[in-house]
This record gives sequence, structure tokens and C-alpha cells, in this order.
Amino acid sequence: AKFRRLLEMVPLPLGHADKDGRISFTNERFLRIFGYTPADVPTVEAWWQRAYPDPQYRAELAALWERALRQAVATNGEIVPMESRITCKDGSVRTVEISGMVLGEETLVAFVDITERVKTERKLRQQSRIIEQAPLSIAITDLTGAIEYVNPRFCEVTGYTLEEVLDQNPRVLKSGKTAPEVYTQMWQALSRGEVWRGELCNKKKNGDLYYEQAVIAPVTDEGGAITHYVALKEDITVRKSREDALRETQERYRLIAE
Repeated sequence: AKFRRLLEMVPLPLGHADKDGRISFTNERFLRIFGYTPADVPTVEAWWQRAYPDPQYRAELAALWERALRQAVATNGEIVPMESRITCKDGSVRTVEISGMVLGEETLVAFVDITERVKTERKLRQQSRIIEQAPLSIAITDLTGAIEYVNPRFCEVTGYTLEEVLDQNPRVLKSGKTAPEVYTQMWQALSRGEVWRGELCNKKKNGDLYYEQAVIAPVTDEGGAITHYVALKEDITVRKSREDALRETQERYRLIAE
């Protein structure tokens, strides 16, 4: 009775199955997370049917589970954690990490709900793909200006590889053609925690000049302290060339007209 009370207090869903495949125990957290009562899942077979209604997924997972059980029996009885998607009684699906112990012919299984963690990781992967595939050059530096990350577009525009610019200062791109006061205004704005927008004339690895429309912003932590700077830059070289050509043409016509 004391052991049962302890299992009820464990903050993880637990389930115990005997040698005949009957589920002899599930704790309160099991009911709270998955919604299934002992009457809903009296046997391991019933659990598999309810928790994994898709036959194909159920078969794939069952094969992995049987392999994990065999490995546990052959070693120290510990079931190596594996991930699965469990369909709850209310129809919702939760991602869990399943582990446990093989105790003779009986099995004690523990479930760790990782649904929110998986959602967060998926969101981070999506955000990472967006940054990696962005049509703008993106660079992230620390407070000293040392580059910690650049995306593929940055490398495509500048000709530098990621390895070549890591820990370098963005001044490696300076061409000497941008007025010094532009950089002064930029750092004054960033030090105040403000976003800076402006135009820069930079130099590629091969020495070619190019123009960028840049937006540089400070990145803050939970306490509001600046930890990094992120720069988003658009290559406007072609556009500027066209604008310069148009101005030259307009000036030529003006002189002719005069």
C-alpha cells in the first residue's frame, strides 16, 4: 500500500503490466495526462489500440518497442527511452518519451511528456530555416562586434565563407567609401538601444565594391541588457547603378536642353 501511494505521487505517468499483459496499475498523473481510466485500457493490447489508432504507426512503434524490451532483458532491465505520439482519450495527441524497467516477466513504464519541448524545437527549426533561406544577408555579432553567425546569403554576397568571418569584426567589409560619420551615428544609435537604418558601401572578398541597405538592431536578454547585434542587409548595387545611370541621363538631357 505504501509503495502504491508513492507511485501515485510520482509526477510522471506510470503504468505497470503483468506477465499476462494485464495493466495492473496506472497512477493519477497517467489519468490526468492521457485521460484513460483502468477500465479504458485494462490490457497492454487495449492500450496500444487506444493510444496508437493508426495501424501503420502502431506497427512501426510496436517493432521498436519489442526491440527495446529484448535489449532491456539482455542487459540490466532498463528500457532505453524512445519517443512516441500518444492519442489521448479526448483525441488530442501528445509527444512523450517512454522508458521503464523490465522486472522479471513484468514491466514498469514511465512517460515523460515532451509535447511543449517538441513544439518549441520545431518552431526553432522553422525559424532557423527562415533565416538560412532568407533573401537578405543576416549577421549576428556579440557586443564587441565579433561575428558569431552569418547566413548563406551573406556568404553569397560577400564571397566570404562562414569560417572566414567567424570572430571577425564586420569592418572586414569596409571599403573606405562610407563616410565616417555614418558609422558614428550607427554606433551611437545602437548604444542607446535603438535600431539603425542606413546605406553602406562595402567591399567583397575579391575587392569588388557593393552597396547595402542595412537595418541593424540590438538584441536584449530577459532583463533588457544588450547581448548581441543583428544586421539585416539588402544588396542594392544593381538598383543604385540604375539610379545613377538614370540621373546621368537626366543631367545630360538637361544640359542639352539648356
